[in-house]
Amino acid sequence: MAEITYASVEALLQNASELEGAVRCTFRCPVTQADVEAEGVLEKGRELADVCPGDQSLLGGLRSALGGLFTAALGKRKAASPVRLPEGTSSSFSESERKAGIVVAFRSVADRFVWDPSRERWVSTEGAGELLSDFDRLLRLAPIQSEGDRRIAARMLVEVARADGHVTQTEWAFLASFVPGDLSSVDTYMEAPPLTAEELDKVSLGAARETMVMLAWALAHVDHDLDQDEENQLLSYAKKLKVSRERALELREYARTFLLEEALQRAFPGGEVSQSRLDEARVLGGQLGFDEAALAAAEEDFKRRYGVD
Repeated sequence: MAEITYASVEALLQNASELEGAVRCTFRCPVTQADVEAEGVLEKGRELADVCPGDQSLLGGLRSALGGLFTAALGKRKAASPVRLPEGTSSSFSESERKAGIVVAFRSVADRFVWDPSRERWVSTEGAGELLSDFDRLLRLAPIQSEGDRRIAARMLVEVARADGHVTQTEWAFLASFVPGDLSSVDTYMEAPPLTAEELDKVSLGAARETMVMLAWALAHVDHDLDQDEENQLLSYAKKLKVSRERALELREYARTFLLEEALQRAFPGGEVSQSRLDEARVLGGQLGFDEAALAAAEEDFKRRYGVD
């Protein structure tokens, strides 16, 4: 999933109806013509720049992509019982605040879309074909659905983010983009005690447990190389969730390949190569643990699937 911008979201937008405290949107896939409905909460003072900060760095792009995935995977709720405004009622929200709500709405269904870098557009997972990675497929097949599971997943991701002993202001803002704020605040999650084996054992049985592990791997790889203690922590989560070590390492492969492909997508805007961004992607590949041969193979597979040179 590429960085989510208002321009890319607007290209899918069929309509946006303002409700009391929310905006209800219809996004249409350009390939299948199927519509996806979503709602985004409107907030006074939250403008477009707050949800699309425009960080052009590789790390900024990865944070934006993961923020959209986590928002969708952790199931942020809609506004409580929104109702359509009476005819003739003027909006109390600015255009920028309204656009921010539309981006928030798209983020809530972001796991149902895939970015096509050769055509610079979002397409639905149903119309994505080979663009779907193993990471995308698992997210679609095994979402984290129950409220209790979302709480546990959010706590796990917060623990991963603070594993190195501190959380910067930037990381705090990033956590706020995916922690389900309607369930609890970021502060509460940060202050929660470490997850116990008993709590993890209560997570619903099934592949959603694998999704939790995969998302944890993805977040752990964004900011820094994993040291052995951090890797052991994630493998411990997997064990407590009854995900085998072999499968946990396979999920790590899904996550790091996803992150590499996110970087490669930025390197081929409109299907044309940006050498500086390609160099950045290759550096990231090395940091993610790809050796030279594996990195070259991953790059060739990306070019074949996305139709770029």
